[in-house]
Amino acid sequence: MEERAESWFIVNFTFSLIFGLAFLTAPSLLFSYFSSYLSSLSFNRFLLLSFILGMTAFALYWIIIYASLFFKIEYRKKRTLEVLPDFLSSVAMNIRAGMEPMSALYVSLRPDFDPITTEMMKIKSLAIGSKSIYEQLSYLKEKIDSEPLRRTISIIDRASRSGGELGRLLLSIADDLRDSIKIQKELETSTKGYVYFITFLTILGIPLLLSVSSVFIQATAKQSQQFTGGFGGLIGGLGTSIPISSTTKSLSPDEIMLIFGILLLISSVSASLMLGVLWHGEVKQGLRYTIFFIPLTLIAFFIFRMFMFNILTAFGV
Repeated sequence: MEERAESWFIVNFTFSLIFGLAFLTAPSLLFSYFSSYLSSLSFNRFLLLSFILGMTAFALYWIIIYASLFFKIEYRKKRTLEVLPDFLSSVAMNIRAGMEPMSALYVSLRPDFDPITTEMMKIKSLAIGSKSIYEQLSYLKEKIDSEPLRRTISIIDRASRSGGELGRLLLSIADDLRDSIKIQKELETSTKGYVYFITFLTILGIPLLLSVSSVFIQATAKQSQQFTGGFGGLIGGLGTSIPISSTTKSLSPDEIMLIFGILLLISSVSASLMLGVLWHGEVKQGLRYTIFFIPLTLIAFFIFRMFMFNILTAFGV
């Protein structure tokens, strides 16, 4: 396993370097296509831009890799919890039918019990010589990061040492797991209203408000400039030498759009983390929703902004 982990790291590190170098050299290779933007940059700024692009691509590659690993692990944990009650019930029924615990364990391995079946078949040769079902399942808990699975194996160990009836114990554990799954689904159902409300605000509500604000700020700034110019010309025509100027530096449209983009990003990430708590009970579970929230909020923002801008243009504002 250590060799596989080391080879996995080497392969991905090599690809991340290639990915980073590709973006590092992209400004130089594509200079002719973006000369109107890049020609105004000094040499130091051009190098800084290339370095930022390369490091961003390098970091983004590893973020994607670890995010995919995280979601695979979480899927295995969820899938294990779903199939564990039926798997334990199958083992218990085979034991109560007269099978030896070891035989009952491997007879119960069916394809629909993955990932338990897959991992048990992988370690079957390693587990040769084990005399108890606990020793067999102990290999399994090292392969699957599941708290219910670890608790189940711990209970089986204590029951085996105390001499309890294994078949009845496994059925009892399976029933308890089904009850916990049922309670979790009821909690998810009871929080659906909050989830829908947060999703609506994140995808439609906040982009709509920010789009209206951005268009209003742009229109107000335009009218303010026209008013200042007209008022200055009027005073100049009267022969007055009073200067009409503003000591406050105004934000450019690009800076305003950047601020609103950051606000949308913060709202999307915050809403995703809240959904993780409400829907799954863990903050980190909400990270998966950022993949959908961030692009949807940005798309909604630009659509609403275009719509509001067209309305104001139609009214001559």
